[in-house]
Amino acid sequence: MKRYIPVVLLLLFLLFPPSTVSAVYDPFSAPNNTFGVHILDPSEIFDAVKLVNTAGGSWGYLTVPIRSDDRNRYKWQQFFRKCSELKIIPIVRLTTYFTGVNWTTPTSNDLVDFANFLNDMPWPIKNRYLILFNEPNHANEWGGEVNPGQYLSIILSAREIFKTRSDDFFLLSAGLDMSAPNNSTSMDALDFYRRMFLLDVDWPKEIDGFSFHAYPNPGFSAAPSATGRFNIGSYRYELRLINKFYPSQKPYIISETGSVFPDKYYRPAIKYFFSDPEIFAVTPFLLFAGEGNFSRFSLLDKNYSPTSAHRYLSSIPKISGSPLLSDPEDRLYLWLYEMVISP
Repeated sequence: MKRYIPVVLLLLFLLFPPSTVSAVYDPFSAPNNTFGVHILDPSEIFDAVKLVNTAGGSWGYLTVPIRSDDRNRYKWQQFFRKCSELKIIPIVRLTTYFTGVNWTTPTSNDLVDFANFLNDMPWPIKNRYLILFNEPNHANEWGGEVNPGQYLSIILSAREIFKTRSDDFFLLSAGLDMSAPNNSTSMDALDFYRRMFLLDVDWPKEIDGFSFHAYPNPGFSAAPSATGRFNIGSYRYELRLINKFYPSQKPYIISETGSVFPDKYYRPAIKYFFSDPEIFAVTPFLLFAGEGNFSRFSLLDKNYSPTSAHRYLSSIPKISGSPLLSDPEDRLYLWLYEMVISP
């Protein structure tokens, strides 16, 4: 009898769906806590909130990758619910899986699977931020080759596939590596953009914003005050070129930034990013790396203890965000769906 009532309600929702208007909203139209962090696994949300929502802050951002071979419904439902409870805004970066030394090239079928899966998740706010993969100007990020045309096709397909499920999906372009050279395994980021524009000059209209990677190069070790296209102001060169071909006022994020000398890096770097009123989110890379390749970037040491860089970032005064929350009708629908369908 207890399951009977949700079944009836779910049938009513299917026959008479809510008449709400779906569309992304401008993240600057409401009080916005710009600060966030990049994590590698959803389980890290409990440590992340201790960084992004400190010093008066709430509704900070969290960039997290989702692999095409890791669509565990229960795991991700719990993550999105915790985002609501802890007042965290997720930015989900789509990715595939390793084949040998390369990430597998994504396909339209991957987009369909991601769209169906993520459309069933209890997103905490109306904007469902998605980054469309990662640094495609590196061959090992794209099946062993650099192919601007293929990435352009993914962007065009993504809009059609995700927006037919919900206009609340907020599509962001992949961050490119601005320090990558032109050779057999990578392509200069600005050349990558130019080739995309040669194929379709209007491609930016298919996305809702841009994501950029801003590292202090060379070697992730330059001073944050250094100027030029290979330092943390590199995203401005990207914007300049994009606006040359397609003038727009689309919002953007710094989805990755960091240094192998984090203690010396973040104080001047964060001041630089926060002085740019057009950036709506900054998610430093990385919260926790353990003893892996990214350990020098990690804001928590291998024992999960905060580094001095972490302590500084957590002490930065932040604002209490007030994003537009997801529709109550959508949350009720998902609850009913889980009651009936989920084991």
